[in-house]
Amino acid sequence: MLEFLYEDSIPTPFGFQPRGALAKQKIRMLARLAAVAEAGPPRNAEICHQIEDDIWQIELGRVRILWFYDEGRIVVLSHGFLKSTQKTPEAEKSRARSALKEYREAKARRRLKILED
Repeated sequence: MLEFLYEDSIPTPFGFQPRGALAKQKIRMLARLAAVAEAGPPRNAEICHQIEDDIWQIELGRVRILWFYDEGRIVVLSHGFLKSTQKTPEAEKSRARSALKEYREAKARRRLKILED
């Protein structure tokens, strides 16, 4: 479980030092992902929705993260990108499919180590 500090009413994961123009969105996105791990995806499809069988997309402003579940409520992040079109680009979906495939293969070969807090 991530531990959060609160700075200016924004939950900040302990030890995370975001930089750049999207720093606050990055912090809020991590808080949103922590909530997904605890309670499942939000019911609001504008925030989070399934884009393929096992791949989900969570959104905050222009920031998009593609992710998938493992056993239980383990949330595995594929990658993030900035929105530039209305639909999720095929290249981004392909990258997430590859990450999911690699993850499952590594897990099947017992070459995957899940670190816990």
